[in-house]
Amino acid sequence: MAKAMMTKDNVEFKSWFNTPDGERKYLIYITRYQRSQKIKGGIWYGTVQDFTEQHLAEERILETKQFYESWIDHLPIESVMFDENRRYIYISDNAIEDDEFRNSLIGKTNKDYADFLGLDDAFYVQRDQKIVESIREKKSVKFEEKMVNKEGEDTYHLRFLFPLEIAERGKTKQVAVGYSFNITDIKQAELELIRKNEELDRFVYSISHDLRAPVASISGLTDLIREAESKEELLSMLDMQKEALVRMDQYIKDVLDYSRNARMKVEPTLISIPEVVETCNDELKFFS
Repeated sequence: MAKAMMTKDNVEFKSWFNTPDGERKYLIYITRYQRSQKIKGGIWYGTVQDFTEQHLAEERILETKQFYESWIDHLPIESVMFDENRRYIYISDNAIEDDEFRNSLIGKTNKDYADFLGLDDAFYVQRDQKIVESIREKKSVKFEEKMVNKEGEDTYHLRFLFPLEIAERGKTKQVAVGYSFNITDIKQAELELIRKNEELDRFVYSISHDLRAPVASISGLTDLIREAESKEELLSMLDMQKEALVRMDQYIKDVLDYSRNARMKVEPTLISIPEVVETCNDELKFFS
């Protein structure tokens, strides 16, 4: 009443009221104060509406909502809900652990979320596209998302969205319900497998490349042997062939040793660069 007298605006308030018959009613008051020269203290006028039934229904809805939110918060999944304008209307504790940040996002958009965390525009653009796709086409949508946790580590999440119609105060509205799973361990294992496959590809290429050198050397010597003009020249070339075969055999042994040693501790060893160069020269000098 003091506020109404000061502001001269309509003032609305609600309260429980006990009737003379002992009933409890939940009433909504809309009142206004007007000064009057004829009536001392001014004039009060307004309306009172019995809102008991609606209020009890809203309390039941709120209790049900709190029950399901509590239940969802204890599931090992991240859950969110978006309205038709792609604004957050619910976020589970598992999705965002920080209570203050989580509550501040209600009514906000994915762009607000991205701006707060300093994420690229591509982050919220993809999310918004998926929400629109789910609501507009009335279908479930699945996508992967890469995030960064508070320790600065990459995390991977598999997101699902599905459309839902909910009734609110007699009206039906479209929403998108989202839930997701943290698949960081699976994704890291997948990336590690890709890395190992790439290493294997390089290893196989290196082996095939290095094995071809002595084979090509032997092939070149074979052609020269056919044209040898003396026994001494023939024996010299056969010795060279044997050296190439010995190098090939040694290389195969090295590959087998590498396979075994890959699981052992690395121990650095000195090598002779001139010897490496000389070996390469010997392997290549009979190429076409």
